[in-house]
Amino acid sequence: MDRTSEIVTIASATPRRFIDTNILLRFITDDNSVQSPLAADLFDQIAAGEIEALLSMTALFETVFTLQGLYRLEREVISVAIRAIIDAPGLYLIDASAEHVLRSLELYTSIRQLS
Repeated sequence: MDRTSEIVTIASATPRRFIDTNILLRFITDDNSVQSPLAADLFDQIAAGEIEALLSMTALFETVFTLQGLYRLEREVISVAIRAIIDAPGLYLIDASAEHVLRSLELYTSIRQLS
């Protein structure tokens, strides 16, 4: 197999970004006058298919932990926000399936003793 052609194909594909916890928090909370609009623009591009984004479970877990602990958001609010993010057509989970995350969110909102 010619690895050079594989690398060229990857390099010429739709631009990709890695979504970290800070981007998720700025997008969900809209609490920073500089970073929040940038995060919103990024998610608009993802939703429009202009770019692809990669998201890890670690970033999701950190986001949920911060939203619940620091921002004191209700589980249902957090769940709705995370669902909207993972439903974006250009977003790809790199270490879990969307079904796994959705099931985890169901458990998170229905069983308060989990955390």
